[in-house]
Amino acid sequence: MYIEWIFTLVILGVCLSVIGAHPKVCNLDLVSSLKIGIISGFLASIIYLIVTYIFFVDSLIGYSLSLIGLLISGIGVVMWRFFRDPDRLPPDAPHAIIAPADGKIIYVREVTEGTVPCAIKGKKNIEIAEITKIGMLDKTDGYIIGICMSVLDVHITRAPIDGKLTYKRSFTGRTLSPKDWKSEIENPRTTLLLKMGIKRSL
Repeated sequence: MYIEWIFTLVILGVCLSVIGAHPKVCNLDLVSSLKIGIISGFLASIIYLIVTYIFFVDSLIGYSLSLIGLLISGIGVVMWRFFRDPDRLPPDAPHAIIAPADGKIIYVREVTEGTVPCAIKGKKNIEIAEITKIGMLDKTDGYIIGICMSVLDVHITRAPIDGKLTYKRSFTGRTLSPKDWKSEIENPRTTLLLKMGIKRSL
């Protein structure tokens, strides 16, 4: 009977992971979610075997504890993925610009004289000062790249260029979904200004 229950726990873990990967739920990466579901199912199975065959707990209680263990294991694995801080080796290129964070690139927009085009829900333009909350880049030309991180991505941001930090300030705000364009100007943020040479800043 324990083999059937172990199989059931793994299947439940996979089902929960698929639900979490749905765009309307958590919009997680499907492959990563499936791995978490399978790991959680096996961890819950170990809990079931320990309480049932080592501590001789009643089967019904063992079922209940393993289901709780499935939930706790899933949350634990997600938290581990959220807070991990793996070493990253940047490319050996003096002028390279690397991604400052894990996640998916959701947009790349050109900045012209401090203005970012944004044709979303009637909002045609956003001033770069609205995003950075500072006036130092009002007439800047360049590009702005949006990266969306899920709870499974590493939540450690790194310097994208080799340069000198000339400005740093954190700003409070609302917590809007990345799908809402207002999140670009209203969510909490930390603005960093890095300078690399005379004509390059980020």
